[in-house]
Amino acid sequence: MKASALLPDAFFVLYGDSYLPVDYQAVAAAFHEASEPALMTVFANADVWDTSNVWFEHGRIRLYSKREKLPEMRYIDYGLL
Repeated sequence: MKASALLPDAFFVLYGDSYLPVDYQAVAAAFHEASEPALMTVFANADVWDTSNVWFEHGRIRLYSKREKLPEMRYIDYGLL
């Protein structure tokens, strides 16, 4: 049986190697309010924990790439989609 048939319309996907101490209800509310098809959480990183791979500006993701490196990329994908 396909797992997608068992999932609700909206759900979280978490990286398996991280625990995120975030307010999941607030994240879900922000997602529903934005009326976008998907959500990605990001963390201000500036190449500290790993190579920054997200250009986040004015509340929106401008670019996400594990291959491309731009000076504007100061955030990292945070493990909650």
